[in-house]
Amino acid sequence: MKDPSKTQLIESVFAGGGEMGARMRELDWSSTVLGPLEQWPQSLRACVRVMLGSGYPMLVCWGPAYTICTTTHIDR
Repeated sequence: MKDPSKTQLIESVFAGGGEMGARMRELDWSSTVLGPLEQWPQSLRACVRVMLGSGYPMLVCWGPAYTICTTTHIDR
């Protein structure tokens, strides 16, 4: 069973966003360079909320490696 406070944080940061929002909600962020969602700075959480709620294709590049969070699929 998931921790209710963690579930609430996930739903707060990744609310909306269609398919990419759903993918972000399901991703284990602790296995990424951004680390666990609980350790993200408030500014990154806010950027992702704005991006997912905008209704327009957007992306956020974060950190020294310019890690990309986006509302659209990017082929690599």
